[in-house]
Amino acid sequence: MDAILNDDIVRDDPRDTGVAGAPARYAGRAFGSCATVSVGAWSLPADMTSPAVSRLRAFRRWGPISLIARGLGVELDEIRGRFERELTQRDLDVAFGTVPAGTVGAVRTIASGVVDGREAIVVDHVIRMARDIAPHWPSSGNDATYTVRIEGDPDIECTLTLGPPEGHDAGEAAMTATAMRVVNAVPHVIEAAPGLLSSLDLPVTSPAHVFR
Repeated sequence: MDAILNDDIVRDDPRDTGVAGAPARYAGRAFGSCATVSVGAWSLPADMTSPAVSRLRAFRRWGPISLIARGLGVELDEIRGRFERELTQRDLDVAFGTVPAGTVGAVRTIASGVVDGREAIVVDHVIRMARDIAPHWPSSGNDATYTVRIEGDPDIECTLTLGPPEGHDAGEAAMTATAMRVVNAVPHVIEAAPGLLSSLDLPVTSPAHVFR
């Protein structure tokens, strides 16, 4: 794959199935601020990198682009990706320490599945260390916010917020919601035949005995 710097484009083989995840649009967006991200992706000058940044650059593999395409029965021409970083103009005291002024304080990853020459399935993910960084990027009044937008007949837009409006507990709520999907899938995985399963292979994973 090509190296990704701010605003550079990477194109990936659509046969790379990626990692199964929660559905995001045909234009999914996640944005807000978060104080529970590895320090390795932050506190760096814009021209430096780290293993954590490299993992973010490989976001095309976490993006559920291929999974959504398979569920919709469409074939992707390619997967395009863009990685952007924005610097903070002041020191930021967050859960893992201090992000110094002049270093990376926000990151944005965009993955697009191309169908018939147009970007038809898009995942746009923004993480900020403070709400006022990169104000020109998508934002929300709640730290842990996820929006699913479907352009069709009819158009549909659904916004999900997790936990309190801001602070460490918002990030914790997002992590809990992620774990819920895995834990609730355990009975179905146990009953399944041996092999690798995706979200498309499992039924709705409703929590059992929730009122006990």
